[in-house]
Amino acid sequence: MDFELITLADISKVLLLNYLLGVLALLIAIVLDWMLGEPRRFHPLIGFGYIARRLEFYLNRYNDCSATGLRWLGIVALLLALLPPLLIISLLLFSTDSVIITLCIEIVVIYLALGHRSLYEHAYPIYRALQQGDSESARELTSMMVS
Repeated sequence: MDFELITLADISKVLLLNYLLGVLALLIAIVLDWMLGEPRRFHPLIGFGYIARRLEFYLNRYNDCSATGLRWLGIVALLLALLPPLLIISLLLFSTDSVIITLCIEIVVIYLALGHRSLYEHAYPIYRALQQGDSESARELTSMMVS
């Protein structure tokens, strides 16, 4: 059995490559977000909101718990909401040896998590209203920002 000695230089190269690929994924996702905006159908935040409401509905049946019990219910809700998507993403990332597929998965995840264009589209009218001294319109526009 032959063992190959891994040097610190080899590790540094791998880490640098991973860092550069992460930066590339982030830059591509930012460009995609600015060009495409939010997904029009099957928006992940809408799905996540649905799941959160369902968890809240089921777990709030136990609202007669102590403060400690409520904290534990909150932890359970957090785990039930976050673990499934994290496990799916992890399985996708670890099931491939392809750098291109990994990069694509990272780009999609970052793109779905970003909302720069959406924030701009919602916040700019508020900014314009405030610049014009119309605080009532700015308040109304601010109340319509939901995510």
